[in-house]
Amino acid sequence: MRLLFLLIGCVLSTTLFSFNLSRHNQMLIVIVDDWGCSHGKLWRFEKEGSSQWQCENDSIEVRLGGKGLAWGRGLHPQKKLVGPKKNEADDHSPAGIFPIGPIFGFQPKEDINNLKMPYIHVTPSIVVVDDINSSFYNQILDSTLVSGNWNSSLHLKDCSFLKWGAIIEHNCHPSISKDGSCIFLCVDNDDIEPMRMTSTCLQEENLLDILYWLRQVDNPIIVQLTKQNYLKFKERWHLPDIEWKK
Repeated sequence: MRLLFLLIGCVLSTTLFSFNLSRHNQMLIVIVDDWGCSHGKLWRFEKEGSSQWQCENDSIEVRLGGKGLAWGRGLHPQKKLVGPKKNEADDHSPAGIFPIGPIFGFQPKEDINNLKMPYIHVTPSIVVVDDINSSFYNQILDSTLVSGNWNSSLHLKDCSFLKWGAIIEHNCHPSISKDGSCIFLCVDNDDIEPMRMTSTCLQEENLLDILYWLRQVDNPIIVQLTKQNYLKFKERWHLPDIEWKK
């Protein structure tokens, strides 16, 4: 996702991400039992340089898309993946490995202390475009600054579950039409329609704890997989061991 003119979102980095996890020192891992599960568990890992990954918490309950997971477009290799493929408005959260982009919230930046990630102040004009026919597809922008060619967009300010969150950079570099948009870490509350939500949703207290933990300098990523695929790709993708009962 990209935020035009405000210079945040998918184009935050001046270089494209590559599949080299050695440069990433913070990792969120979300595991579901199988593709169709809409609830999963989240673990938080970090490391220093070439040291081993260390788990920072017991597992946290999360809610995903109403139809569970489907392979998205991220840092992971795209070839020879077995399972459903994510599309726009398909009620699936994306599976794979994705950079975590800027944090956003309803409060002005000057009222926020101790965040270590770029921050977007969500005003009524901040939108993410989900029109698959628009050249601004899967981009976050200020609609007062852009004369857009879109017929559909999500106004973040209208969604109470987006009072806090972070951008999951799915389907970027470039954004491919119909491959999915509007993917976030966000608040799990009653305002969410389960069969339409395709983000990763946490209780507000747990979400805020993660948002204040994230550090831009550590290039945080999120890994979302079925348990079977995590075990299948763990060695190949250099992922940490998980204590499943925690």
